[in-house]
Amino acid sequence: MRALHTVPKKDDTLPPIIDGIIDKVVKSLAYPIPSESTFDEADYVPGHDLEVILGKLIDRHETLFSHLVRLKIGCLWKAKGGVSKGKQTLGRVQAATGLVGFFSEVDFVIWLAADHLRDRDASAETVEACLFHEACHIQWDAQDGKAMIVDHDFAGFTEEVKHYGVWRRDLEKAGAAFEQLSLLPTA
Repeated sequence: MRALHTVPKKDDTLPPIIDGIIDKVVKSLAYPIPSESTFDEADYVPGHDLEVILGKLIDRHETLFSHLVRLKIGCLWKAKGGVSKGKQTLGRVQAATGLVGFFSEVDFVIWLAADHLRDRDASAETVEACLFHEACHIQWDAQDGKAMIVDHDFAGFTEEVKHYGVWRRDLEKAGAAFEQLSLLPTA
């Protein structure tokens, strides 16, 4: 597995407006997710393409992901993502400790589920969103001086929010973000 060591830089030769249009078009296209035959009975295949996307995300969101720059993060495609609590698992991040850390020479591994993303004809933007989500799980613990995996900021149900609003602290934070995006009506 190849670790992230350098982040490819964006080509600055195009005018920003054209570059932005190209980005939107490319992100909306179906992403070339590895086929079932690519795995040839293996559970995982290298995700060098995912590492490039992750590197660009770290660059683009340098304030949010500044701690990731000093980490080695490997990316993989997983043949079958499985299901957890009745929902498809699109990806996961795992700390590469012990034997896995020794052989992989990375600090964390992010895998994305090829089967689920292929079944939904995932776009480049969807793949990027999955990587962003998994990267958000890796936070820096200033007290211990090391990276750690954290749980989601909030958990809830659509009906719960419809009936009771953002009544818990974890929902308040999410509610503020949704409101900013005009996804929740303002009170």
